[in-house]
This record gives sequence, structure tokens and C-alpha cells, in this order.
Amino acid sequence: MPNWKRLGIALSEATATNWIIKSSQMVAPIYDLLWQAISAQRYLQGDEPPIQVLRESGKAATAKSYMWVARTVKQCPQQIILYAYRVDCKFNPNFWTNLSA
Repeated sequence: MPNWKRLGIALSEATATNWIIKSSQMVAPIYDLLWQAISAQRYLQGDEPPIQVLRESGKAATAKSYMWVARTVKQCPQQIILYAYRVDCKFNPNFWTNLSA
């Protein structure tokens, strides 16, 4: 946590991790509402970019992981971009549930 240390703040990695977990739980209902809104769109753009995750349990730092991204098209009045991540590299079918091809 060198960035926090430079600011004179003693912050452990465990504390920062707990903040991220708790804040993600708090915003989960907002994510769900955004997913409902994006699911109602006629057209979406999607991507599955590989990302590198350091210190992921059971994986080497050089292993590929994937982030699924869905967004509304440019013409949509309500611009939404949603991200989903899975520890394994398998396609996440739940990410595209309720969408038609």
C-alpha cells in the first residue's frame, strides 16, 4: 500500500480489501438495477478482454483472466457500461441472461 503510505496513512492490505468487499456489497442493488435497464435495450455491445490479475488464488501472475463488458450503444439515451469478472477463464453465461441475440 505504498500510495497510502506516501500520504502518511497506515493502511493494511486486509483493511483495503475489506473496504472493497463491503462497498461492492453496498452497491450491488444499484448494479442489479443497471443490469435490468441494460437488459431492456434492443442492442448492446459486448467484449471479453483478457486481464492480468496479480496474486489470484490458485493462478500464476502471468495467467489470463477475463472481464466481461456490456454497454449500451451510442444512440441509447441512457449510457450504461457494466463489468463482470470470474476467477476461472470460462465464459459467464449468467452475464448475458435475459438477452436475445
